[in-house]
Amino acid sequence: MAVLRAKQKEVEAIEAQLNKMLDELRVVEEERKKLQADVDLAAARLSRAGKLTQALADEQTRWEDSVKAASKALYCTTGDIIIASGCIAYFGAFPAAYRRELVAKWIAECKKLEIPASSTFNLIEVMADSYTIRTWNSQGLPRDSVSTENGILVTRAGRWPLTIDPQEQANRWIRNMEKESGLMITKLNDPNYLRVLENCIRLGWPMLIEDLGETLEATLAPVLLKQTFLQAGRLLIRLGDSDIEYDPQFRLYLTTKLANPHYLPEICIQVTLVNFTVTLSGLEDQLLADVVRLERPDLEVLRTELIVRINADKASLLEIEDKILRLLYASTGNILDDEELIETLNESKETSEIINARLEETEATELNISAAREKYRTVATRGAVMYFAVAQLADIDPMYQFSLKYFNQIFNLVIEKSEKSDVLEVRLDILRREITLSVYRNVSRGLFERHKLVFSFLLNMAIYLHAGLVTPEQWNFVLRGPTGSAVVPPKKPAIEALTELMWLSTCHLNETDERFAGIAEDCLKKHTITIGAFSTEVHVDSTNFDPPSKDWDEHLTSFEKLMILKCLKEEKLVFAMGEYVSTSLGSVFIESPTIQLNTLYVYYIFC
Repeated sequence: MAVLRAKQKEVEAIEAQLNKMLDELRVVEEERKKLQADVDLAAARLSRAGKLTQALADEQTRWEDSVKAASKALYCTTGDIIIASGCIAYFGAFPAAYRRELVAKWIAECKKLEIPASSTFNLIEVMADSYTIRTWNSQGLPRDSVSTENGILVTRAGRWPLTIDPQEQANRWIRNMEKESGLMITKLNDPNYLRVLENCIRLGWPMLIEDLGETLEATLAPVLLKQTFLQAGRLLIRLGDSDIEYDPQFRLYLTTKLANPHYLPEICIQVTLVNFTVTLSGLEDQLLADVVRLERPDLEVLRTELIVRINADKASLLEIEDKILRLLYASTGNILDDEELIETLNESKETSEIINARLEETEATELNISAAREKYRTVATRGAVMYFAVAQLADIDPMYQFSLKYFNQIFNLVIEKSEKSDVLEVRLDILRREITLSVYRNVSRGLFERHKLVFSFLLNMAIYLHAGLVTPEQWNFVLRGPTGSAVVPPKKPAIEALTELMWLSTCHLNETDERFAGIAEDCLKKHTITIGAFSTEVHVDSTNFDPPSKDWDEHLTSFEKLMILKCLKEEKLVFAMGEYVSTSLGSVFIESPTIQLNTLYVYYIFC
């Protein structure tokens, strides 16, 4: 028994020692787990620190560039905003050349007053973004810079816009832009106009009042001046004899088809006048955009897609940056433990890299588009020149009115249906020729027979004047003779056939144009004037058979020969004009276009 008890005591001692060792093991195991957790945390922090360092290193470069750009923009903000305000207030009624002149003067004035402003100020860059402009273009706003500036004036000005819109470009754009907002369209002579206006003001609908004259209804004054007031917590405006609730979402647009309206000062201060009248350079840019769109749709589609993606990426990047700032602000404890912040930084880095790559791609695409546009500029120039030649027909007969929309349909149809060629120069020649011919044929159908040759001559002269082959002074002489001439001619020779006007015209050319030096001495001598198949003798003094000092028929161009006929044999001028057009543009331009119903039907289906 004693041995048993001894053994039991030994067992108890061993068990006690074992329990002690187990306790020590548990402590050591817990310590090991704690150390392992610390090791894992340190490894994770080290990994996150690496990611954070890399992300912040890349972001630092981008953020520093952004800070520099923002600092530069901020430095010039005061002057740029002053100039932009001036543009919004005063640009509207002026054409492009006057606008550029105003900006140049304002920049110089800011520099003089030591107000920091961008030396290359651009209203479009300051007041709009590419996505908004692309949206406007898709809604019908022409793509040239003047029209884009006009779009900014219409949407950003403090006063309601009144657009001078003889070609109805602004009207179509406003209709498309506000269509989904429930645009209401009316005229001042509409008997329901006041009720429509009241409903739009109450419900916040946009409203377009079109076809304005040179005066406005007195009832519009409170609306134009935005004479709202608060009463019992409600925003009201007086319309006629009643006060109605005014919805801040209400928008008003005014348009007139008058090409050169004269508005009284009291009207001008109530509205923002915006001149949408198309100019030669503006129309050239619009037609150039159409040519590139129809001839190289691949580049235009790619450019549009890139703009959409870049704007989406920029919005995502801005959202991520806001999220980073929010996480940094809300972060507590060790920043290396905030995995969401680290991942957000990495996402920002990746998005930034994608955007930079797309920006480079966009720049390359823009260069390609610019190069393609310039190749087709001669076609757009020809189209613009043709339109303004057509517009001059209204000076011959007010009945001859051809809309820009109709002209654009002719222009685009020629591009789509004309003969194709893989050789660019050949294709450009085809387009220029076909556009000129198509304009002549389609417009001639609406002219009196006696005006068709005049129209051909106008087209011819529009092309030659723009190309510099004929000077404005020469053209004006053929049209009006020596009207307003400062030349004092010597005494007229005593020749009955030589009138005072003929003598003044001859002396005017002799004194003002070196090409005609000596014509005053030779005007009485016998000449032969030949233009193509046309030939006539000019012999004012039938008794004078002395040879002229030079062969004027060889010395002068065809148009200069017309000037001689204007001086000395005006009754032959019309016949010479026809041959001049025939030799310059082709015989088809002096022939009345045949009219076939099936041809007209097919054509107007496309138009």
